[in-house]
Amino acid sequence: MPLSPQAVYNQNIDKQRIVITGSGSSILTSIITKVLTANHRKFDQVINGEATTQSGSQIILIEEKEPSKLIGYQHHLAILTGSTNQPDSLKELEAFADATPKGGTLIYPEADSKLKAIGEKQRADIQSLSYKTISHEVKSGKIILVSSKNEKFPIQFSGDENLQLLASAKEVLKKIGISSLQFYTSVSTIN
Repeated sequence: MPLSPQAVYNQNIDKQRIVITGSGSSILTSIITKVLTANHRKFDQVINGEATTQSGSQIILIEEKEPSKLIGYQHHLAILTGSTNQPDSLKELEAFADATPKGGTLIYPEADSKLKAIGEKQRADIQSLSYKTISHEVKSGKIILVSSKNEKFPIQFSGDENLQLLASAKEVLKKIGISSLQFYTSVSTIN
């Protein structure tokens, strides 16, 4: 039986709670967990109330598809990956963003006008970060990520949404201590 958001919070009160939601949440969670694993970083994970990984880490990734449950996790870092056309869901996503605590972070997609409006709303002492498509080039039909130091990393991903989610993953992972080089190196091994 899935745990309620309040139960997840109570069991993980001393951990950094990273909550991922939206249409791209499963892909984003997968990217983040693969990069953390490749860098031998422990993490706990809950997907829609089901604990899938328990390592005793100080970081917990929480993927939640149901907007009405988001606030109960009492996140430190919130990631919005894609919106819905349901007015109630948008109101719940805005309430979730508004619940970001002082010193917390909200990451949202630049390309989604509804989520961009939520992300750009002024909130005291909250860091709001937008993400776009990650810097890349295409050579002979293959996608190659290009770092800020012009290092090149071929990847197995394709599609605009996945390239945007990679940019989001990079921001999240930077917040929990994964360097750009660690990120690019790890992502280039995911197939």
